[in-house]
Amino acid sequence: MPTILRIYSNYQSNKMVVTVIEFIVKQLYILHRKPFILQMLGSVASILDMDETAIYGDANKIQPRRLFDILLSLERHHEDPLHILDLVTIQKPLRALDFCYHEESDSVTLLEAVDMCVTVVAYSADSKRGHQMLTILEAILGLVLRHLQATAGRDLRQEKETIHHVAVAMKTLVTNCEPLAKNYTGPQKSAGEGKGSSRVTYSKTSKAYNPAIDIDDDSHSKYMSDSKRYQAYERDMEDSEALRHDFRQPRDTLLNVVAELLTTCSQRLAEINKKAGQESKHSDLLDTKCH
Repeated sequence: MPTILRIYSNYQSNKMVVTVIEFIVKQLYILHRKPFILQMLGSVASILDMDETAIYGDANKIQPRRLFDILLSLERHHEDPLHILDLVTIQKPLRALDFCYHEESDSVTLLEAVDMCVTVVAYSADSKRGHQMLTILEAILGLVLRHLQATAGRDLRQEKETIHHVAVAMKTLVTNCEPLAKNYTGPQKSAGEGKGSSRVTYSKTSKAYNPAIDIDDDSHSKYMSDSKRYQAYERDMEDSEALRHDFRQPRDTLLNVVAELLTTCSQRLAEINKKAGQESKHSDLLDTKCH
């Protein structure tokens, strides 16, 4: 799936490629249903191009907008322009392989995709899969909210219900992310130990305080030189920095997701209440427990 979605992201100008990939993804969803969605999202979480400052996108990564487009395409029916299903020998049209999905619709909405991501995070927020779903939410939530607002049109009641639905999902997400509230317990870098200063401090210490050691040429024991000792020290510092980054990343992602909800929906709710003549009515997107 990562390769297919890379092609989908990079060849948007080719209508045939876009249509065929959307058709293939829809047929795979019909066969495997929600597990397919979760596996697809998990497989692309690490290759999403989240750099919003870049002028040109990374061709080796997937643009968040294109991931949103492929999820949006699952709501629609697609034609088979290349007659791919003619190569399939099983009964057509395709049906879910698991009988428990036979009564479900062949389409999945954006809100259902958001709910699936929230469910995974709520079940195990500090797991690898939970971190992947947080990344997916960070990438698509803003696009989903703006799309739902645009498609609601003048139906303010429907738009308000949609915002309420997303807010409930975010409350569930935050409430069950308690494992991410733990303090960092890994190795710490003391103040003033930047890359520039650490070498000076270390070299001074090694020269001033290390006692002279007479190395016996006949001895099999080896002593680590200052340069090797410093290299080992630098590796330890880099490892600790990587650990801190891995610790911070899901927490920063969670904050970005919640901030996207608040900044996008708070203003829109105020506008809806104003149009409905309910300016005095104040709706909290998150409750006190989330704070």
